[in-house]
Amino acid sequence: MQPDIQRIQLTEISLYHDLRKAALILRALDHPLRQSIVHFVAKNPNVTVTNLVENLHVQQSIVSQHLAILRRAKIVYSFKNSKFVHYYVDSKRINGIQALVSNLLHEAR
Repeated sequence: MQPDIQRIQLTEISLYHDLRKAALILRALDHPLRQSIVHFVAKNPNVTVTNLVENLHVQQSIVSQHLAILRRAKIVYSFKNSKFVHYYVDSKRINGIQALVSNLLHEAR
């Protein structure tokens, strides 16, 4: 293969992976409750599921299911402290999501 063709294919592969990553993240954020969870955790770092249940008025099992989706997308992280699991938003990841979407929109024009 010629170097220019290889470079184009690598660029297309990179763009494809960026699109897949963006789609995973955007699907994770495309739910009103998950958006509320991210917003609440961002404003109140180190919250527990109990805090979320009390403040969002949602059952514990539902909150846990949505947190699992957000963790898989690496939007929120957790750490265990004693018997409680605490959550925080990865602000660098959120900024990266914004930059990625902005770049994808710019390239689509």
